[in-house]
Amino acid sequence: RDEPEVLNVFNLVIHNYGEEQAVGSVDIEVDETMTAVETTKLVRRIMRNSSLKGVRISSIGVYGSSIRDPEAAEMWDRILPVIRSRPECIRAYAFCYDAGERVASFDVVVEPSIRNKERVIQSLRSELEALFPGTGFYIQTALDV
Repeated sequence: RDEPEVLNVFNLVIHNYGEEQAVGSVDIEVDETMTAVETTKLVRRIMRNSSLKGVRISSIGVYGSSIRDPEAAEMWDRILPVIRSRPECIRAYAFCYDAGERVASFDVVVEPSIRNKERVIQSLRSELEALFPGTGFYIQTALDV
């Protein structure tokens, strides 16, 4: 999270195999305008800095976020209150909107006690499709452990 290009950090997993033997993985969210070379440099820098702190990062998943695009930002600003109005939804992240395909995607952390998470996601998808006619929604359920 120390890196200015990183907008969000999630899905951090660290396995501790004893003294100085920690291995982890993490997902990060970056602006969609970053080039592959810029992203590679960022990933290498995160890996190097984590290693200096005693954790060898074995993989970094990178999500491009389209929240700096005005149309996508306006859409995300309208989606977030819908998600926040649902007590079973803890948080959402990794928003991406493809205007050409008219498809929006993001991850939602659903309250762990909810048994049928797919029903929560389907209900959320239906509400959003009514709010944005003609737009499809790919909503991934994320874990919060």
